[in-house]
Amino acid sequence: MFPEDPVVQFSLAQYYRMNQDSVKSDEFARKAVSNKALDAETQLELLVGYFRDAGDDSVKRNESLILAADIAKQNAANARVQAVYGDILSIVGKRPEATEQYKKALELEPSSFLTWQNMLFGYTEKQYADSLISNSERALRLFPNQALLHYLNGIGHLNKKSYPSAIKSVNRAIEMQHKEILSQKAEL
Repeated sequence: MFPEDPVVQFSLAQYYRMNQDSVKSDEFARKAVSNKALDAETQLELLVGYFRDAGDDSVKRNESLILAADIAKQNAANARVQAVYGDILSIVGKRPEATEQYKKALELEPSSFLTWQNMLFGYTEKQYADSLISNSERALRLFPNQALLHYLNGIGHLNKKSYPSAIKSVNRAIEMQHKEILSQKAEL
């Protein structure tokens, strides 16, 4: 009676999962996750659950990736959706694509430290030294007190063989981390 209702689709997915009919369960779970009637947050919750349930099943992981791409396309202006798609790409080993997805998310919402961090980790290989340096400097303008960003900036300079700049950045990261540890001890 209500074939497009996401609540019905999700309920059927759970029903078939309880009755160990994984084919039908997956079919209705996919329909529910990608249902355009759902808001982005609900789609993400369902997608993350679907991805988690996939475990090591490469077919289901691939289906999750397709669903994530579809949800990202449906919600092109939602930074969180774009970042979660980047997370899934990263988990399945598509690091360059994940980095590009994080960049899209940051264009929409540049104040997400976690997204900056994830994007910067995508640039830690030597061939991306310039990107790591320039993007970590952009992130540091937003988050100057984050030791990790100073450290990643140092890695970029190290990969570029700009040793004085690398030493300066890493020392700054160590100094900041040391102060954070001392302040935590003082609170105890």
